[in-house]
Amino acid sequence: MKPKQIFGYIRVSTEMQHKQGQSMECQKNLIEKYCKDNNYPDPIMYEDPAKSAKDTNRPKFQEMMKNLSKGTRVVVTSVSRLSRNCRDLYNIWEEIKNKKCILKFLDMPDLDTDEGEAMFGMLGTMAQYERKLISKRTSNVLDDMSRRKILRGRPRFGWQVVNRKMVEHPKEQEVIQFIRELIQKDPKITNASIIRALDKTDYECRKAVKFFPAMINNIITYNNLRDVNSNSIEDTRGQLD
Repeated sequence: MKPKQIFGYIRVSTEMQHKQGQSMECQKNLIEKYCKDNNYPDPIMYEDPAKSAKDTNRPKFQEMMKNLSKGTRVVVTSVSRLSRNCRDLYNIWEEIKNKKCILKFLDMPDLDTDEGEAMFGMLGTMAQYERKLISKRTSNVLDDMSRRKILRGRPRFGWQVVNRKMVEHPKEQEVIQFIRELIQKDPKITNASIIRALDKTDYECRKAVKFFPAMINNIITYNNLRDVNSNSIEDTRGQLD
């Protein structure tokens, strides 16, 4: 049966921004190809860039779930893009089913088959396990850097250290997202124009000073906003922004 409408959900965390096969553009292309190959309606995309899958507190995800109506098919490239928490995965699936909608992952059989249901459980467990490994590796790196007195100054703009763990700084992540959207609208926008746009908002710069060109350039570079390679977590040394 042809679905009433298609919702495509796309997510990347900051460290996954340019990982092969998981970029925003790649996910979008795969979902659009799936719809075209099956003669389905053009997908309505919900994109959460630079958002962790540790929980469901993601603006576009929440908007998508709110907009679900009977007959909608939710298409995601893989389980890990939807969530890395087993309990959340099953709750999401149940909510989608209760709304008479369908959840489709492009890298596994349909969930209404025995094979699909088994793979869903297995891949969900692996996604959660991988998230814990990433968290532990980050913590180990920070511990080592602390012992070697490498971690000096503040982390890069958008991040903070809480209990010796590198976590997102919510307000600064909003600034990064604002800059990302400006660049998406105009890839040739200058740093000066970005600063003028920021000055018209309520966003605050770190250290209570005004945004300046070198800082904007650092934010763009380290968050891959202009398709440049990011540096490793150890490069927080001396990066005060």
